[in-house]
Amino acid sequence: MSSLQKTIMKNKLPPKMPRTSGISKLAPFGGSRRKDYSPISWKNYFEKYLDVEIEAGVFRVYLSPEPEHPEQPRIVTLHGGGYSGLSWALFTEEITRLIHCQVVSMDIRGHGETKAKDSDDLSIDTLVNDVAQVLLKLFDTEMPPIILLGHSMGGAVAVRASHLPSLEPYVQGVAVIDVVEGTAMEALASMQSFLRSRPTHFNSIEHAIEWCVRSGQVRNVESARVSMPSQIVNCATGELATNEIEHYQSAPPSPLLPNTRGVRADVIAEEGEGGDADAGAGHGEGDSFAKPPPAQAGAMRWRVCWPPSRFVTGSRRPRPAGSRCNWGPHPAAESRTCRRASHHLSLTLTPTTDYTQEHFKIARC
Repeated sequence: MSSLQKTIMKNKLPPKMPRTSGISKLAPFGGSRRKDYSPISWKNYFEKYLDVEIEAGVFRVYLSPEPEHPEQPRIVTLHGGGYSGLSWALFTEEITRLIHCQVVSMDIRGHGETKAKDSDDLSIDTLVNDVAQVLLKLFDTEMPPIILLGHSMGGAVAVRASHLPSLEPYVQGVAVIDVVEGTAMEALASMQSFLRSRPTHFNSIEHAIEWCVRSGQVRNVESARVSMPSQIVNCATGELATNEIEHYQSAPPSPLLPNTRGVRADVIAEEGEGGDADAGAGHGEGDSFAKPPPAQAGAMRWRVCWPPSRFVTGSRRPRPAGSRCNWGPHPAAESRTCRRASHHLSLTLTPTTDYTQEHFKIARC
């Protein structure tokens, strides 16, 4: 680009705004303003839930109000690995405000409140069959027009489910989010370090929500407040945290963290908090988030656990004798190439476009 072109383009830009220290007026000692990390009930976003019983188990389905006319569509949302149907809570609130439809958000087996007979079986064929059976049971003989919307793992399920003979006549559209193969393959190299860096437990529901936001896993605080409780369980009772919200007592707030980074005045914060921007995955506040102390009574742990040491890495070397890694059913699985092993992994965490029909299971704690 010539100097003349640079000058012309620069003249079209607005003037640069001065940098600020990023210190909020509401935090006079230089600390970041404290957000509300208390959990929110799913009832603020969905009208009801149904526990749909099929041969494979009992599946939790959250429903927004039914549309006025039966020909209006149902949007079936399928969450990603480790999440739950409540990950779509804010989407449900927004889409039902814009159009006349009903959102059907289900917990995939092994996640949320769903209780399947074999929660470890997360093969693509099993997940697709679950979705079909739940929808057929839910709507019985009056299947309405449906739009399948899937994120990550749910995107792989949505694509497959749309071609089932039992659903295809009713599928009006398919939308997938975050299922780009190139991005997924690049992310696999850092997957084990990411899993190792996750806290194994939290002292309270609020601490879990706070970690979720400040580590960059979820940028929207409200979304984290409604969805994170469905991803953790009480260590003592084994109950999902969503069941404790009705009678939940807030935990003591975390201390204010010093804001050590400057914030540009010409950048809008993710949550409209002025100098306190939580945008950015794994940067800023998340870097200084303290690791929780040892678990106490009533502490929370993950509903779904993926021990990084159990993942297939694609090595051609045989697995050690007695290895607890249960990825891949075939005896020769350890001799597969890195690309094949990566497809097994990415189908669960961030699905690829090259979907395999081979059976696999996810290691769980």
